[in-house]
Amino acid sequence: MIKLNDRTCVFTKKKRPRQELYRFVKCDGKLVLDEKHQLPGRGYYISKEKEIIETMVSKKFLEKRFQVDDITDFLSKINK
Repeated sequence: MIKLNDRTCVFTKKKRPRQELYRFVKCDGKLVLDEKHQLPGRGYYISKEKEIIETMVSKKFLEKRFQVDDITDFLSKINK
């Protein structure tokens, strides 16, 4: 049974509770972290696990999947 608050990580494809995932939207060609889960537009979720984020960055998954050039600002907000 899937809970209503479960979301799927775009990288691992695993369902997790919203609290274990970062939400972001693509806005004006940039990835914007949505800390309050309220920004308009299509939201995407990625795991908060450090190992998963490191693997995603090394494979340039976000740049390829969302066709953005620079994700350093987005990553700096995640790695606070």
